[in-house]
Amino acid sequence: MSIFFGCVSLQTMKKDYDYALLIGRFQPFHRGHFALYQKACLLADKVIVVIGSHQRSSSLLDPWTSEERCKMISQHCRTMPPSFLFMQDSAYNFPEWRRRLKTMLRAQLQLDGADENASVVVLGHLRDQSSYYLKFFEPWHFYAVAEQANGCNASDIRKALFEARLDAVDSELDANNLDFIKQWTNTDAFMRLANEYRDLEIASRNLQAKTSEQRSVLACLVYRDFVVLEHRDTHPGKGQFALPEKILDDTQEPNQEVSQLFKELDQDVGAAGVQHSNHAVFDQLRRDPRGKLTSYADCWLLEARPQLSNPKFFCYDLALLNEQTALFASDHAQIIQYFLNRLS
Repeated sequence: MSIFFGCVSLQTMKKDYDYALLIGRFQPFHRGHFALYQKACLLADKVIVVIGSHQRSSSLLDPWTSEERCKMISQHCRTMPPSFLFMQDSAYNFPEWRRRLKTMLRAQLQLDGADENASVVVLGHLRDQSSYYLKFFEPWHFYAVAEQANGCNASDIRKALFEARLDAVDSELDANNLDFIKQWTNTDAFMRLANEYRDLEIASRNLQAKTSEQRSVLACLVYRDFVVLEHRDTHPGKGQFALPEKILDDTQEPNQEVSQLFKELDQDVGAAGVQHSNHAVFDQLRRDPRGKLTSYADCWLLEARPQLSNPKFFCYDLALLNEQTALFASDHAQIIQYFLNRLS
């Protein structure tokens, strides 16, 4: 199928670039994303969609798998079917993420038989702080596309979905994708997230009277090629793997509470021969469906294998980390990788 402008087919028009990149999570793919795709088709001979947060655990922020997102995009973008690249999140290390994307794109160009100096443009909306990365892909060009007036965003669509009022935003979705999402609401994945949304909404109403921002402390206990994890027993991410965590109230100081958390863990995991390794603060935008959450994390190295007395905790083999990130709550897999990158 071709789109025609006057007497010229879109597929035969002279384009400014060889490739156009659309980078995003597309949770879900909506008409605002489609407007980017249409502009990309006008600017470049080929369009590549970069699916972000690949293999991220299913959550209220990321309900759909990479495969499901590809299906939604392919159903809507039939004019010039895009190619896909899949990008896992990096451990709070944007330069590494950027290098990895450029490496993947070069491999795609070689696969296409394209010139290594092919011209590339990155398209996107500069919506908020989360869009900062779009300008840092030299020598590629950046093309800013204005958002549609009164356009709905993916967050609004997800909120409407979990509040059972999808009809309020159905105009923002392609008909095929709307049908796909309606069918998805019959799955166990949707039911789990809908229950989580309900529970978090109740907790949020109770929290709003106290504070608009939450804080927590995290403990990362590493023994050789293992890390101590817990099966999270509360929302968000109930049943997923997580670092031991404690939510703080307004009166608690992070430095004191992380020490207290370690003392409590020592009773359950027998953390012998401890050496403090590193400390970091994690406050990435929208890292947690509970809202703004700042986590103060400490990493300790253990000299002996933990003696776990509480069945809630277990030793996780770090060799599996990269292929099992979808099993982890929030960004905990990335936090673990952050500390591992800094071990001497």
